[in-house]
Amino acid sequence: MEKLLILSGNGVCAVSVNNLLFNSKNLDIIVLEENNYSAKNVSRFLIKKLKTKGIFWVIDFVIGKLFGAKSSAEIKKEYGVHSTFKTFDASIYDLVKEQNPDWILTCGCSVIDRETVAFLNKQCPEKVINIHNGITPRYRGIGNKWAIYEGNFGQLGTTVHRLHSGIDTGEILSNKLLDFRNLDFDQIDIYAFEEAALLLEDYIVKGDRKVECQHKSISTYYTYQTYSEEMVSRRNFNEYKNNVNIDEEWSKSFTKKSQNNDLSAYQKMGWTKDKTVSVRDNIIKNLITSLSIKKVKLLDVGCGDGRYQKLLNNFHYEGCDYSKEFTERNKNINIHFANAYDLGFAQDNSFDIVLCAGLFQHLGNPSKAIYEIDRVLKPNGVVIISTLKQFSRFELLIMSPFLITGKGHLVKRIKKRDYLNAAPFNGDLVARRYNVNE
Repeated sequence: MEKLLILSGNGVCAVSVNNLLFNSKNLDIIVLEENNYSAKNVSRFLIKKLKTKGIFWVIDFVIGKLFGAKSSAEIKKEYGVHSTFKTFDASIYDLVKEQNPDWILTCGCSVIDRETVAFLNKQCPEKVINIHNGITPRYRGIGNKWAIYEGNFGQLGTTVHRLHSGIDTGEILSNKLLDFRNLDFDQIDIYAFEEAALLLEDYIVKGDRKVECQHKSISTYYTYQTYSEEMVSRRNFNEYKNNVNIDEEWSKSFTKKSQNNDLSAYQKMGWTKDKTVSVRDNIIKNLITSLSIKKVKLLDVGCGDGRYQKLLNNFHYEGCDYSKEFTERNKNINIHFANAYDLGFAQDNSFDIVLCAGLFQHLGNPSKAIYEIDRVLKPNGVVIISTLKQFSRFELLIMSPFLITGKGHLVKRIKKRDYLNAAPFNGDLVARRYNVNE
């Protein structure tokens, strides 16, 4: 039987994990529980966030804690706590040495300083592990709720990784993609932690490493959500549970426009103003032609009528679009029917450049599209993305006079990031916008 020392928080997620591991026939667990909640620590946290995030973030966060939805989950401890601690100091070091565990797990506790991480890894080389309620490295820190906030449902899951001095940056041992549609919003973290505990047991006992999500990904850290951010997450979660397929809705919208002969060629592809399209096209053309790539093979994802083939006539051009109206009407151009999640190319590393002009504002699962694009892109290839930027708080404040006009509903939906809602505004779906992290 393996001896597992758990440096644990005292929240419901940590308790749930500890219960599960306590009932394992393969593990002997010792729980050291962190109990550092105090007015002093809360004040220190808020002052730090005031400096890094600003006063509006702090107010929004406090409102959420005072008046936001409260989880009703309560889980009784089935295990005994060996001892409690407030900080990672010499007393913890002594306890770890005294227990001499085979493995160490950190679960639901506060961020561990570099010195303590180094000490733990020295005590149990290669056997100090953390479990995380999200898919790393894309969603580090507070994981799944931010994936839901961004509408990135293809990146919901859980991760088991080695403890590292960075937050959730250690080597991934196992991960698992999860479907939360049968759960309430307040249950998703508990479920993710429990699934991670099962992966952890399999790794410790059998040496099994199960990695479902192996795509390269940008490493991004997320802190706690404010009240308004959590409201966006809860609304997106409801859309997710109701199986709203925003990709299909956009496809229907483009098909309908493409059949409307009262619209210009650009408007049939969803562009509002013809003049802005030509300006954008010239910028993209100049960018591509400035790249020092010889014998360029280019893929245009979401190509519409394939107009870039004419603009880039010195390139080997291939395009794909999810509207059959465009692909069937333009058979003289090298384009085919496909969506961004399955581009229709069996061979990896096929293209020097992948162009996505006006694509990402119409996607329900942008990360899934990125992974597919990455698959067909050659090493050191180039991806060019033209999409819509999310308005800042200041820009939304400037737009506030529109709240009393006919466009008020649109401004509200942009402000609330209500992009997965299939309800149209003035006959059109609301295009998605992205912040810098996304």
